[in-house]
Amino acid sequence: MLSALGVMTLALAAQPVVAQSEFKANIYGFVDVRSYFDTRKSATGACDYLYLYPLDESIDAGGNDLNELASSSQFGSTARFGLNLTGPRVLGAASRANVEMDFFNYSSTTFYLFRHAYMALDWGESAVTFGQTWHPMSTLMPSTVSIALGSPFNGLSRSSQLRYDYKVPAVPGLKLSTAAVFQFLANSTGPQGRSNVYQRNSMLPELYAGVEWADDELMLGTGIEWQNVSPVVVGGDKQYVSSFAGMAQLRYKHDDLLFMAKAYLGGNMSQLGFCTGYAQVYGSDRRWTPLNACSSWMYVEYGQSFKAGIFGGWMRNIGSREDIDITKVYSVGGDIDRMSRIAPNIKYISGNTTFAAEFDMTTVRYGERKYNGQVAGKRWAINNRLLLTATYSFNL
Repeated sequence: MLSALGVMTLALAAQPVVAQSEFKANIYGFVDVRSYFDTRKSATGACDYLYLYPLDESIDAGGNDLNELASSSQFGSTARFGLNLTGPRVLGAASRANVEMDFFNYSSTTFYLFRHAYMALDWGESAVTFGQTWHPMSTLMPSTVSIALGSPFNGLSRSSQLRYDYKVPAVPGLKLSTAAVFQFLANSTGPQGRSNVYQRNSMLPELYAGVEWADDELMLGTGIEWQNVSPVVVGGDKQYVSSFAGMAQLRYKHDDLLFMAKAYLGGNMSQLGFCTGYAQVYGSDRRWTPLNACSSWMYVEYGQSFKAGIFGGWMRNIGSREDIDITKVYSVGGDIDRMSRIAPNIKYISGNTTFAAEFDMTTVRYGERKYNGQVAGKRWAINNRLLLTATYSFNL
């Protein structure tokens, strides 16, 4: 904790020196206070700030469901500090860098999350980005009050990467992108749990290619990624599983209206936060097949100082191409058949301060894995969450 605070302190102290050189620094962030109320125990992250979905039933000896339990938080606080740097030209390109951290303090637990750390070189039509930032499949996100930003219906991943973007001069607004993505914070699942060891053992990064077109009001984009991980190494013999995933996205902004939508389809997208993974092929002791899912979401918001919005999400497990060994399944949410969410919110913005409330009803159908990789849905779990927040933003 001290090291992270030290970095931010040094950045603040260095501003007068930076201003006198070829560098420029911009410090931004927010202080946020929030509280929530749940009707059921749920899967969460980041000290319960990052809400995912309600848990399956857990029946005790008396027949009681231990997860059917209402709870609430006390006021929890978080703070974000970011630093944008611009500097002298490098190899003829404009240079810039970004560092961003979140600090959480809730129920006597204090920790920080290292969100972004990257540099970029921009030649105008071409740009190269090195370091940790949003995964190329995670660049469009809904403006929810929850910091989960639509996850697990929306890909939520920051990854180390080498990305190249090219703006096509002949078609204004058209951008082509390619990237090699390396797992670090957001990892694939496997026999050792979530870990980047499976990608390291394969010796190959995720490979991404995408296209995007945008003007002042409309953005359309699509992308596809391929990854190859090695879940098992026996001696010097590595076993592999390869998978593809694709996404399509849309954003429309006109006056006070904002509309966004996105859809995903693919296998082994656990590093993006989706309820997928892979399994061993039935009858084989070394072949693996990805478990596939489809997911989509839509977000609509209207207003200026007073905004009203609504998020809707849907996800389903669609199984595997080959029959699987149901005893050798490695998946996030491996017993989830399908899931949906409806989450309306209201926001009031006054100067740098935003007061917001969000109601989230997430419904999950649980069951048992079948040989075709799908899940036979048998029982439902529902959680209703009321989230209240107050946020003070700054940009220096």
